[in-house]
Amino acid sequence: TKEVSDTVVYYWLNNEITYNPSSAVAYAPLFAQAARAAHINGCESRIAKAVAYLKKVGTEEALMNAWYIMYDDTTQAKQIKNSILKKYPRGLMAMKAKWDEKIDYGNPDAVKKHFLDFLADFPYTAAREAYLERFGQSYDNVYTGLMIFNSVEGNDSNQDMYLDKLSFGGCSNVFYKIIDVPHMRKDKTDAQLLPIATKIVQRMEALKGVRPQGMAYLSESEWAAQASQSINGYVAETYSEILRGTGNYDKALEYAKRAQTVAQYRKSTVNDNMAQLLKATGDTAALKSLLEKSVFTNQVSAIQTNMLKGIYTQEHGSDNGFEAYVAKLKNPAEKSAIQKAVEECRRDGIMPEWSLTDASGKTVSSKQLKGKVYVLDFWANWCHPCKASLPGMKAAADHFKDDKDVEFLFIDTQEYTPNYKEKALAYLKEKGLDLHLVFDANPQGSKVNNLLSSQVMKQYTVSGIPMKVVVDAKGNVCFVAIGYKGSPSELKDEMVEMVEQAKKK
Repeated sequence: TKEVSDTVVYYWLNNEITYNPSSAVAYAPLFAQAARAAHINGCESRIAKAVAYLKKVGTEEALMNAWYIMYDDTTQAKQIKNSILKKYPRGLMAMKAKWDEKIDYGNPDAVKKHFLDFLADFPYTAAREAYLERFGQSYDNVYTGLMIFNSVEGNDSNQDMYLDKLSFGGCSNVFYKIIDVPHMRKDKTDAQLLPIATKIVQRMEALKGVRPQGMAYLSESEWAAQASQSINGYVAETYSEILRGTGNYDKALEYAKRAQTVAQYRKSTVNDNMAQLLKATGDTAALKSLLEKSVFTNQVSAIQTNMLKGIYTQEHGSDNGFEAYVAKLKNPAEKSAIQKAVEECRRDGIMPEWSLTDASGKTVSSKQLKGKVYVLDFWANWCHPCKASLPGMKAAADHFKDDKDVEFLFIDTQEYTPNYKEKALAYLKEKGLDLHLVFDANPQGSKVNNLLSSQVMKQYTVSGIPMKVVVDAKGNVCFVAIGYKGSPSELKDEMVEMVEQAKKK
């Protein structure tokens, strides 16, 4: 189809406004835009009359449309805006001005006061929400912010007043910020998180039956299905873990199964949680099935491996043949996937010389390791993915524990706190991880210990931790891997493949 020209739009609107004056206010901005775009003779005179008419009408909508039309005329626009703010101190423009007030976001008290004052002056209405949405903003932002403040202050008893107003998307957002993150970091216990987590989930379940206006293109059943999928994909796993941590096994298993409908056994943490629930509820047959599927998708943790080994031993009287049994369970396609992932991490270059101190105070250096293949795992105590990857790296290190020509070193780097060494040691002890811990050095004049990690990152134009570097016996870098994909068994297989290739150099 061809577009309608500005001239046609102008004449259509001119007739519409002439013969239907009640539409003049709503169509005035488009009328002015079309007149200017079509270069209508005397258009500015016509627009000035339209603006005068809008001022005469005097409603907030009329005045705001006049302001839109004269936006490029700084003097007139400012006069109209001041008139609107004076005449409608609780109107939409005043609300937006309040929203845009300059505040110090580094001052939590100032931010909280700003949110509270905003709600006091401009309580929610559909019209106000619609106006904010034009600027990519929402009342959800205010409610979420205040719920975060309450959570930090330990004041979850006051959350209902905001939670009951949140949209479905707002609930998902606030769940991540005040439930998911504290649960992941262990900032709060599961018992502390459970009451408000349950309320948020219940709110989301209820909103499955209330299709948002913005989702009008979906049928009611399609919206409910999409909302369920969102709960299953973004909320169910954490909620199930919290329920498990508080002994609510049956309900935890219900949400674990819902999380699995999305994960499809391709997420180690979902498999871990479900395995522990099935073991706790005594469903050995379902547990064995789950563990075998986890092996097939290569999403296995040490916890799962031990469970599967226990079942195998009980069925066969010993663990003889267990490794061969596990090997048969693996998806043959995983081997090529591992090789492809390893190939993407391949690098060439000489490892810079380094000398660091380990947790026992001994010096460890690149010169000492010459003749060995070694792996440097750069991690930090503040980095959740780094810590999550340590069990998989431990499994890889254990794979080579009897190989005197392979060494794994775990480099604590990019730390900011004065007592980071004690914290790193405490964390490894707490998790039962017997690793060769080494501390990165501080560049001259720096408070951050990132000397070696920054050298490697600069040399290979990479950034971020966890970062794994595999060096061959001649001191050449063979592989550099950034990040953690979430599976201990997959990480182990990738590292084993990298080391085996480096040994052949």
